[in-house]
Amino acid sequence: MSIRSDFQFIHPLVNRRDENAAPGRARRVPPVSLGTQNPSVLSLLTVLERWWDPALARARIVGAWQTQSVTRTTYTVGRLDAATWGAFADLVERNNGIYGGCWCAPNHVEYQRGVSDPRTLKEALVRCGRAHAALVFDDESRAQGWCQYGPSDSLDLKHGREYRKNPPAPARWRVACIFVDKRHRGEGIARLALEGAIAQIILSGGGRIEAVAETTVGRQAQDRFLFCATVELFEDLGFTRDRQVGKHAWVVSRTVSPASTATPSTHSGHA
Repeated sequence: MSIRSDFQFIHPLVNRRDENAAPGRARRVPPVSLGTQNPSVLSLLTVLERWWDPALARARIVGAWQTQSVTRTTYTVGRLDAATWGAFADLVERNNGIYGGCWCAPNHVEYQRGVSDPRTLKEALVRCGRAHAALVFDDESRAQGWCQYGPSDSLDLKHGREYRKNPPAPARWRVACIFVDKRHRGEGIARLALEGAIAQIILSGGGRIEAVAETTVGRQAQDRFLFCATVELFEDLGFTRDRQVGKHAWVVSRTVSPASTATPSTHSGHA
């Protein structure tokens, strides 16, 4: 299957043995430059440097992880839409429906607990263009993660009751869920998904983005409670903390400028 996307992120897993790493654990090493040989990387760097944050584009676009694996994986980022619904559905099914079969549907304002069928609702919203996400694909065009985002009036956030007691300044966009296949965690996919969502928001007009995420520094947080990744990841990508809404939960936000009227070239799902 060929996946079309508006931009491409390159993220290699590099074959280098780390004698000090625990078996099966990945250890991050400094970013690796691919120089000027890869036109896909250059295209994305051009987009981000012109419309986004030059430092972020250079620092985050390429990351390398040491592993004991003998494989090399290239990840690309595309949009969730009718054409990529099958890849999204396959990812959800491989992970038992996600969080008890939610299909990333309960955050949508159209969802009615006990009434809506999550899969049916999600597919309908995707096909009519009301559900948005950045999907991360591997080099076999299989989706391995996503970042759900959308207009703020279309998505609910976690800790909504506390949030509504003293709401922050209105946001145009919300990031409501970040999920990574359980077999591919620790490979930087959540970061790529969030970066992809931010880039898609930039191309869709920019504006203030908000999310509710949890802090993890100084504690062992279980994956099943990190519905929207971590505060630390958001801060790494330029978000700031606005207000605490739970024991470890914070509203975070960032404002991005819109892209110019120019449209970047598209790339296939394979590097």
